[in-house]
Amino acid sequence: MKQIRFSTLITAAIILVASACHKKPADQPVPVDPLANYNNGTGVFIVHEGQFGHNNSSVSFFNKNNNTVINNLYGISNNNILLGDVAQSMTIYNSKAYIVVNNTPKVEIAGLSDFKHQSTLTGLSSPRYLYVVDSSKAYISDWISNNIKILALSSNTLTGTTIPTGEGPEQMIKVGNNVYVANSGGFAKDSTVFVINATTNAVIDTIFTGINPTCLKVDKNNMLWILCSGNYPDPSKSIIETRAKLVMVNPSTNTVVTSIVIGNLGDHPYRMAINKTNDILYFENTGIYKFAITDVTAPNVPFITKSFYGIGVDYNTDIIYGADAKDFTLKGEIYRYNNSGVMIDSYSVGVVPSGFVFH
Repeated sequence: MKQIRFSTLITAAIILVASACHKKPADQPVPVDPLANYNNGTGVFIVHEGQFGHNNSSVSFFNKNNNTVINNLYGISNNNILLGDVAQSMTIYNSKAYIVVNNTPKVEIAGLSDFKHQSTLTGLSSPRYLYVVDSSKAYISDWISNNIKILALSSNTLTGTTIPTGEGPEQMIKVGNNVYVANSGGFAKDSTVFVINATTNAVIDTIFTGINPTCLKVDKNNMLWILCSGNYPDPSKSIIETRAKLVMVNPSTNTVVTSIVIGNLGDHPYRMAINKTNDILYFENTGIYKFAITDVTAPNVPFITKSFYGIGVDYNTDIIYGADAKDFTLKGEIYRYNNSGVMIDSYSVGVVPSGFVFH
């Protein structure tokens, strides 16, 4: 009797264990693909500087179709590999993302379809921006070296040729067959934009603008607009503080047509964007200011009162993006506004968001 009961218990236990080991598929949690909303890179990339010296820069992706954010995109796509120290900018070309990392220093190249690492470009001292000149080459502004490095796009290697610039080369833009380079002053000061022949790579002209030019935009009339931040005071170097300016240059003659003072002494706007019809400039100061290319004076009241560390305008929708870096240690936030200045929404992103790339 005891044997029968014992056998029955053993049989029942085996059935229970077997049943427990064969749950229905519906009972299993469905794995979530962190890149499900990546959409092959069609959307908005947010570049984050991270904390200086902390190796925590990153790239986020905003899907405009369903309003979702993927933070730490590069890490997710590459087994949590760190991107580097201070991601300064990003350029998209030929199905690749070129992420310029300033303080590491390097350029990380990722495939746009999955954002997986493809190669790393070194041999730079303090890269800031990468600008595609044509199908064969790109220019990389190298801040500390005060020169432009030339990248061969066919091999994604440096050619070894450099182009001398002024102090602290920053943004670049091509008009006709010339590339214009803003010399931002670096650790000193400058007030020039260099003009480079895109075919010969030779500096062919120098334009004297306001002090410390940083951002460059071309309007619908093919005029070049330059945001000049002005001097920060530095008694140790006998540098006196100066006011910021918006300068318009005619690229046909490389001469200054208009020079407009911005804000007050102590204001040093650093970032500028342009709308999709290329007739309205936006610059960040103590808020976002709106400037029509036909205006003769700078606005004294902000279009959007909230202050941001970085701004951008989607050239497809005219939606204005603002990057709030908070205290430069915590996660930041991005805000979106329509072209009437009305806030649409906001999203939590990475540490020190500073730039937007629309694709």
